Amino acid sequence: MASNASTFHAWPRLPNELTLLVLEHLLSFPTAITSKKHSCFIRLRLLPLLLAGNKPLAQLAKDTYYRRNTFRILLREDERRRRLAGRVAGRIAGHIRALEIVMEPEGCLRWDPAWARDFRNVKTLEVIWAVPNKYGADKSFWRTVVIKQEGIILEAVASLGVAKVGMRVDCQGCLLLLEEHEGEECGCARRFEMKIMEAVETS
Repeated sequence: MASNASTFHAWPRLPNELTLLVLEHLLSFPTAITSKKHSCFIRLRLLPLLLAGNKPLAQLAKDTYYRRNTFRILLREDERRRRLAGRVAGRIAGHIRALEIVMEPEGCLRWDPAWARDFRNVKTLEVIWAVPNKYGADKSFWRTVVIKQEGIILEAVASLGVAKVGMRVDCQGCLLLLEEHEGEECGCARRFEMKIMEAVETS
């Protein structure tokens, strides 16, 4: 259907409810959209509708795409420029309603509030802390990173000003590298998530 969207001439005759259902089927995706996926989906799915010569349809298609999907951004610090890489163009960021931010501990050791200014309409935010396997690292240094990252995550959430927030830690083994937790079910990552969420709720 994507390839024929611009040549389908019956759009004006469809009831609004049916038009919306068709667009939601065409422009909704089950997993979060990364920058690479976004470029692909724009080219293959959204652009034909935007160029169909039907302005109301184009606007509805654009609204549907940004309203029905979650967008994922990987944040890492650009050491060469000392800024956060992963910036999204303002004309795109302003349309996003649901946002996932993936933060890597070694690549995002500070937060720049200016980065979030373009995200004016985000309603739901999921922060994913992607933790690599750190069993070979210096334990005291790594625990310092964990403590510092807590403040960075809270600063990020506060600067985005989103009411509905989720937090997830993706890690292998114990988050704090506690030897007594090796080989057993460890709740350190879940406790870190809960600590962040409690801080968000009370802020």
